[in-house]
Amino acid sequence: MAASKLRVVARHGVGVDIIDLEAAKKFGVWVTNGPTSNINAVAEQTVGAIIVCARHLTACDRMVRAGEYNMRNTILGIELSGKTLGVVGFGKIGRLVARKASLGLDMKIAAYDPFYKEQMEAFPVTLCETLEELLETSDVVTLHIPLMDSTRKCIGATDLKCMKRSAYLINYARGELVDTNALITALQKKELAGAALDVFEYEPVAKGDELCGLPQILLSPHTASFTRESLANMAIHAAITVDEVLSGKTPRWYVVKGMK
Repeated sequence: MAASKLRVVARHGVGVDIIDLEAAKKFGVWVTNGPTSNINAVAEQTVGAIIVCARHLTACDRMVRAGEYNMRNTILGIELSGKTLGVVGFGKIGRLVARKASLGLDMKIAAYDPFYKEQMEAFPVTLCETLEELLETSDVVTLHIPLMDSTRKCIGATDLKCMKRSAYLINYARGELVDTNALITALQKKELAGAALDVFEYEPVAKGDELCGLPQILLSPHTASFTRESLANMAIHAAITVDEVLSGKTPRWYVVKGMK
């Protein structure tokens, strides 16, 4: 195919749920992404969120700013050493989060991923047969799965009830993975110790949203991948795949195979 007919949609990042993949297949358009561009950035912020939740650092910050220093006696965190981190989705990001938590924080690792069958890590991992098993046994649950029809709202009211009342839920993957109303209810009823969200069902989050009124939740505006290094990687990887397609080559990272 002549270079002028070559077509490519290059994702500046990893997730491709915002792209009509079926239309791309129909019209022979390459769809590429940068699957390794932001894994460290997201993994680092995920581990940071776990620590913030465990030690109630946002509440501590608010107390000092409000002149409530003596309220320090009301804050009691947990140590993460020996606790179980449940990783839902054991792909590149999930495995890196697990590695940092295991080797850096001395956490036990449980994982649920139907596509991950063999133990290939340099640290112990308990592979759970079901999501329910992971939720029941984990002290912190972190989500690292793509958004698909089969994963939409995969964490709902029933799933949240499986978790320990002392557990934390971390979602730095896709907002639609979690039933927001069910999560709000669980937090209001103290069925969970807390949560950290970087992604939401509806973005941007409106001022005064019910999530914003929950003191036991850590919120950030979809910035887990926003580091200088990660954004540079995203741009470079997108440019590389565009150049490869327009040069008549098969791009090194593609989600939909287009026409040459």
